[in-house]
Amino acid sequence: MSNPMSNPMSNQIDPGYQLPGIGSRIAALVRQLFVSQLRTTLTWGAVLGALGTLYVLLFPAMNENMNMDEYLQNLPEELKAFIPSISGSIDTLPGWLDLEMFSLIAPFSLPFFVIIMGARAIAGREENGRIDLLLSNPIPRWSLVLATLVNMTLALSVALAVIGAFTWLPTLLIEGELGVGQLLNGLVSLIPFSLFFGALALVLSSIVRRSSTAIALPGVLLVAMYVANGLGSYNESFELVQPLSLFHYLGTPLQDGVTWGFFGVTLLLALGLTALAAVLFERREIHT
Repeated sequence: MSNPMSNPMSNQIDPGYQLPGIGSRIAALVRQLFVSQLRTTLTWGAVLGALGTLYVLLFPAMNENMNMDEYLQNLPEELKAFIPSISGSIDTLPGWLDLEMFSLIAPFSLPFFVIIMGARAIAGREENGRIDLLLSNPIPRWSLVLATLVNMTLALSVALAVIGAFTWLPTLLIEGELGVGQLLNGLVSLIPFSLFFGALALVLSSIVRRSSTAIALPGVLLVAMYVANGLGSYNESFELVQPLSLFHYLGTPLQDGVTWGFFGVTLLLALGLTALAAVLFERREIHT
């Protein structure tokens, strides 16, 4: 490839120089985003994975010293409504992990992980004065939105792989059966669920000028969906809003597998939100 500058002391572009294709430029942007995020990604995965290790190692003692299924069934109805895995059995390791990890901790932590990425993609860069430097490169605006979604997916996959390793390895030390396929079901089911909220943050990031706002609003929606699902299970007055909650469809993936219909619809919603973010970003006036 020839030097784009015909003369080191000149600002003239060599007419023989050709920019890489748009695909190569997006790939380079994704690589840069992923590398810059890698340490944070591994940290999130390790912290959540450590919780998975803890719950796996606690399972034998909990299962031996108390009848966990009976304990759950004796809980107040108001509390049971907010435990999505209450209908299943938790005297098995998959049931126990569904209760402790995949019903609450992971479905809250991982969406926030990608919400932060989506919120900082545009609004965050504008806040710290780096958006104009990025857009001075020969890339269309929509490519930043697309690269952010791809980076979210890659970072989420790496974090889930770390969580999976930390959770599965200690099962070799205890008497608790957890198949690799079962664990994969639990991890894979969280990908579109999390990406939906990350893509929503990306939409807001293309509208608002503060990343804190683009983080807060999807976070509030995440909590509201959890509350709506719980109230819908307990109070008939809220049954109409329960189907609007993504928690309603997440289920108990370690025990029952991935709900592929929910997986596909949620993934399409995330893609639709990303397309909307690209359109809004194209029309946005950048403040520097």
